[in-house]
Amino acid sequence: MSEPLLRVEGLRTWFPIRSGLFQHSVGHVRAVDDVSFEVPAGGTLALVGESGCGKTTVGLSLLRLVQPQAGRAWFDGEDLLALGPDAIRERRREIQIVFQDPMASLDPRLRIRDAVAEGMHAFGIGENEADRTERVAALLSRVQLDPDAMWRYPHEFSGGQRQRVCIARALAVEPRLVVCDESVSALDVSIQA
Repeated sequence: MSEPLLRVEGLRTWFPIRSGLFQHSVGHVRAVDDVSFEVPAGGTLALVGESGCGKTTVGLSLLRLVQPQAGRAWFDGEDLLALGPDAIRERRREIQIVFQDPMASLDPRLRIRDAVAEGMHAFGIGENEADRTERVAALLSRVQLDPDAMWRYPHEFSGGQRQRVCIARALAVEPRLVVCDESVSALDVSIQA
């Protein structure tokens, strides 16, 4: 049996409850408490639970968008939770996230082409801007959007279309792991499949 792509052990992310004039911590919200799991290369894992049980916080903790207090998370044999800021930035090409709310995760000032190509530019994917534009067109086709839509702004799309743009944006840097936070909830039932 091969080593899993992602192995998480004892992940814990708590948030302080603050009170009083000086905002002293009076307790903690235990958003994630001792979570462990494995994801094999090429595999899928679904976290299922009621609203507010910590599913989103697990994903945000793995990407270090919120800082966990304890645990280990090995991605391809390297502990993500022990990496410094520069090292975690380098790993972000290999691990992408699709957020639940597409409107909040898309910059309203950027055309779709620029939003999807932003990661490609940051990680040096594509030979030039023309090549990146071709890649954006192919990604939009892959998520069942008209490639000409790349010249529009996020507010010109429906919620489901914006979510497809976010999926294309996550795939643009060719990640090895995609964390999806209810990534298909905004899509039509026929498209979710």
